[in-house]
Amino acid sequence: MSEGSIHLRRTNINNERALRIFRKHGGMMRTGQAIRVGIHPRTLYALRDKGEIEQLGRGLFRLSSAQPLRNPDLVPIAIRIPRAVVCLISALAHHGLTTQIPHAIDIALPSHAKVPKVDGVPLRVFWYPESSFRAEARIRKMLATAARRFVRDALAPGIDGVWSLGETKWRRVRAW
Repeated sequence: MSEGSIHLRRTNINNERALRIFRKHGGMMRTGQAIRVGIHPRTLYALRDKGEIEQLGRGLFRLSSAQPLRNPDLVPIAIRIPRAVVCLISALAHHGLTTQIPHAIDIALPSHAKVPKVDGVPLRVFWYPESSFRAEARIRKMLATAARRFVRDALAPGIDGVWSLGETKWRRVRAW
């Protein structure tokens, strides 16, 4: 066996191993994460050049065979800025509550947070006190609990009413 064919075989094995690792991590990885699990940067770029993976942004790769992304602009933000909260017009548009099309992604961050560079995505950053972020987490947990109770009670046999959001808590309203 020649030196070139041994190198080619080793490269193919590395590529297959890297693709398995990508699948294990949900089809998307950052460069630093890939290096930590044993994928050499040369392998990443070779897979990108062959079309096996695609580069979504600076240091962010995903399998080309993965399902199309519903919100491709939000993915790099979610990965590069995990504490960011989509807000204002961007949040309304994401949930289908406005006809406006945002020109930039509006995100909220705690005060003094550093904003990493996100290529190809226009950002508008709003800084809020840390206490607002803690309160937001409590509100989100409370709403999730209320939603679970609502679904559980709505699906329970013998329920003759619906629920509505009262001033400060969920209250039962009799159906007509």
